[in-house]
Amino acid sequence: MNSAPHSRPVKHRGSIMHDPEITIVVDAGARYGMYPSWRDFGGPLSYFAFEPDCSEADRLRAQINPPGFEVIASALGRTAGQGVLHSTKHRGCSSLLRPDLSSDWFSSYRPDEGEVEQTQSVEIMTIDDFAKERQARVEFLKVDTEGTELDVLKGGEHQVTENVMGVRVNVNFQPAYTGHQLFPEIHCFLASKDFILLNFDYFGKGLPRFDLFRNPDPLTLEVERYGVLTGTDAVWIKPYERIISQEARNSTDLAYTTMKYSYFCYLNHAADVGLDALTQYLSYEDHTFASVQESQLYKALRKTWATYLGRWRVYPDMQWELAQRTFKKAFELDLEPGNKYWELIQSL
Repeated sequence: MNSAPHSRPVKHRGSIMHDPEITIVVDAGARYGMYPSWRDFGGPLSYFAFEPDCSEADRLRAQINPPGFEVIASALGRTAGQGVLHSTKHRGCSSLLRPDLSSDWFSSYRPDEGEVEQTQSVEIMTIDDFAKERQARVEFLKVDTEGTELDVLKGGEHQVTENVMGVRVNVNFQPAYTGHQLFPEIHCFLASKDFILLNFDYFGKGLPRFDLFRNPDPLTLEVERYGVLTGTDAVWIKPYERIISQEARNSTDLAYTTMKYSYFCYLNHAADVGLDALTQYLSYEDHTFASVQESQLYKALRKTWATYLGRWRVYPDMQWELAQRTFKKAFELDLEPGNKYWELIQSL
């Protein structure tokens, strides 16, 4: 096994006083760049991509540079310090933990890919320290660190408690690394911070146990289920009622917070929850989006919901009428069928 050079010292930029329209995301384990769901986010974004593998961090800086995307060559953990990154044959399996090659994941599904080819010393930061340094309110987290996800969350306990609204975590139900922190521990921690489990990215296709099955399999019907569920992505949110009670700032800030929350739900396969948040916000007599109508976030969310709700126009029934009322109440525009629908979409 080779030992890679020590990672270069992290050069941290100055603080970012929080602009309420900017959505702040921390991505722990950012190999390959911005997480796909965030690529469709239409509002202004500060996306902090933590990637401890210095060569991958350099590649991301050189090749992937959307607006607001900043790469930080550091791991995130429970406490600040130094750690050892085990770089595996498949670099996407690299971890601060040592791979367990006897696990189902590495013995059955990814044989040979967990072999450690080199190690490197890396810096470990915490979310809370980073947020304090940048004077930032972290609003959303994506965590995929191959077994240390709970440590990352606990290192951001203040932000998770006070500011974070939504979390996407890669979770496991069986250990694949020595000391692997599994779903029950992660769920218990987030539940203690008033988060609720929103959904799993799981469609009934687990780790195949027989050679006739494979994942993905173009020959298998979508409705057929098989295999053992070893891991998937899970998404948690704080209930919107908790967001409203927690948000003690001015009405404009609450409008931005509501739009971000609604957008996150939409991008994470929970459109109904996102629409419910909008209608809850507007149910209060003094709550409107009047003060934010010229913002990039408002305009992007308006077009997103116009496109989504417009799908009901092909069946002119009570549900279409509800879609029209909802859009009208939220965005003060008529959602009409036929050519007027397409004219609206093109004008937004």
